[in-house]
Amino acid sequence: MRRDYLGYLGFLGLLGLLYIPSGNFGFFGFFGFFGCFAIFRAPKGATTDERLAHNWCKAARNGFIIVTLLASILLVLAYFTGSLINPLSILVIILTGGYTLFGASLILYDQRGD
Repeated sequence: MRRDYLGYLGFLGLLGLLYIPSGNFGFFGFFGFFGCFAIFRAPKGATTDERLAHNWCKAARNGFIIVTLLASILLVLAYFTGSLINPLSILVIILTGGYTLFGASLILYDQRGD
């Protein structure tokens, strides 16, 4: 994926402003996407490293697997428990789990030198 496209993920940080009308502190988590704007300042050759691209693919696979598993488990749990689980909480758990595992996998693969 081109470096320019990944930088546009920073605009998702504006979703954090939904705190103002809703008063839900959970929207502050979207401000973390503003860090993606740093990709625009990366050196030109920084994203063409083949090892980094390979590690990104492996880490994205891990993130995809955990998002799929968490979504399946939490949606089934929400179905059987009725309205005890807030749908926004399910979304936060799924996204946080996926991003956390992606970041941890990327760091692990980079340190191991895979």
